[in-house]
Amino acid sequence: MALEKNSNRVLGYYTLSSASISHTELPKELAKKLPKYPIPAILISRLAYDKQTREAQLNLGSKLVIHALKQALKAVEIIGVMCVIVDAKPEAQTFYQKFGFQVLAENENRLYLPVSTIAKLFYEN
Repeated sequence: MALEKNSNRVLGYYTLSSASISHTELPKELAKKLPKYPIPAILISRLAYDKQTREAQLNLGSKLVIHALKQALKAVEIIGVMCVIVDAKPEAQTFYQKFGFQVLAENENRLYLPVSTIAKLFYEN
């Protein structure tokens, strides 16, 4: 949660939860490399930020996604998930795709980002 300095006003937040995706939801080229059981994942189930921060172009949404992905990497060490997923509204898909999220095969509103890609974002730069 992001709070405004010297205030109790919430500027933005996100939530993470454990989830799984069906083997059949993955793109075929990826699915054929994996066992045919549910794939463990982390779901960014809520992400929101204050309208004024959007208008002020503070990039709070991007900062929250980056923080969420860093937290997901910490969880990978403990629970061994394979990707982060998000159920994006159609108007938010481009926002998530900037980070490398890709559309899942069976649900055009559900996007995923492999843990290997997340690790490259933070460890190879």
